Amino acid sequence: MYTLSDQQIDFILNDIKIRGVEMEDLQLNLLDHICCIIECELEQEGDFEDFYHKTIPKFFKKELKEIEEETKLLLTFKNYYAMKKTMNAVGIIASISIVLGAIFKFQHWAGANIMMISGVILITLVFLPLMFTLKLRESTEKLDRTILILGGTIVILIVIALSFKLMHWPGGNSLLGISILSLLLLYVPIYLFTGLRNPATKTNTLINAILIIAGSGLLMSLSTKDSGAGFYGFDNLRGIHERLDKSTDITAQHNAFIYNSLNTDSIPADVKNYFSKCAEIEKYLEDLRIGLIAYSEKISDAEAKKLNWENINGNGSPNIVMEYMTPERTEELKAKLTSLNTQLKNLKGAEENKWSMHFLINHENFDNKSYFKDNFDHMQLGYVLQKFDELKYEIVNTNSQVLNYYSAKL
Repeated sequence: MYTLSDQQIDFILNDIKIRGVEMEDLQLNLLDHICCIIECELEQEGDFEDFYHKTIPKFFKKELKEIEEETKLLLTFKNYYAMKKTMNAVGIIASISIVLGAIFKFQHWAGANIMMISGVILITLVFLPLMFTLKLRESTEKLDRTILILGGTIVILIVIALSFKLMHWPGGNSLLGISILSLLLLYVPIYLFTGLRNPATKTNTLINAILIIAGSGLLMSLSTKDSGAGFYGFDNLRGIHERLDKSTDITAQHNAFIYNSLNTDSIPADVKNYFSKCAEIEKYLEDLRIGLIAYSEKISDAEAKKLNWENINGNGSPNIVMEYMTPERTEELKAKLTSLNTQLKNLKGAEENKWSMHFLINHENFDNKSYFKDNFDHMQLGYVLQKFDELKYEIVNTNSQVLNYYSAKL
């Protein structure tokens, strides 16, 4: 067993101080540990200095003062390691939940929204707050702590805004816009001001600022008016609607003029019944349209009637259409269209003029189970509204052919 001299003990204590350990209690504790190791493991005739320089690196990774920093953290922040483990575990779980939710959403499988929302909640309410809290405890500069608080708040807002956008909830665009503007107008200037003043961090600060600005620009592109359908842009849908609406109105006015010019007593009963059925289905389609808009926008039917196409929120989730256009409603619509088409085909002149409702009614999947899936399953609001517009135009246009035929005959 080796016996340390007073000079050797003083040497160890001075070296501990030189290496950056300032807390007196910690200095003495380290001195005691090192002395015990040397006295127990060094042979009586061994080289003290050589053994000491081989022993001291066992207490740190880079520098001995790391022990003091961790000690201070433990003294001021007793749950540091527990929070760090919790943060890592929650981060892994949240990431897996979000990725699985994205895969499920892409495949249109059940449970996608629950997984994604769960992941976002864990990220925003647990992971990010814990991460920034730990960073705050490790930071000593007041300005650095201010930047961390500001940056952490903005990041949490951006994550929440993106989840709103992803789930098509109202307010997503506004929240994302406010978050990004706060990032660009508040955080980036302060971050640049503090980072560029320090030559050691100048380059990294500039690179990070450029990446933040570029990323903000990409995120801002998500703040534009959302698409109302999966296959068309909202502006395209609006243009299609305007053209269909105009054509439908013109054709309907033409039909009314011809019908009023005819001697109603000479019009066959089956033709009158057919036009009556058309009016009934047109009203049914309008009720469906208004009901779907009201359900999507969370407004009353009266408010939905006054809502112009350009004021309809085009970012409604496909689930909204599925919730409203249930298989029962779809079957009812299908039955009405089938009945109308049957009446049309039974009119005199239908066979020679090949009258038929080609849109939807003669769709190749109209008579099988995929009719609902093809037309309403995971279809967004604008796309379905366009379907209603096209069907209404189809009815009015077919009526025009029937009226022209009978006006020539009567």
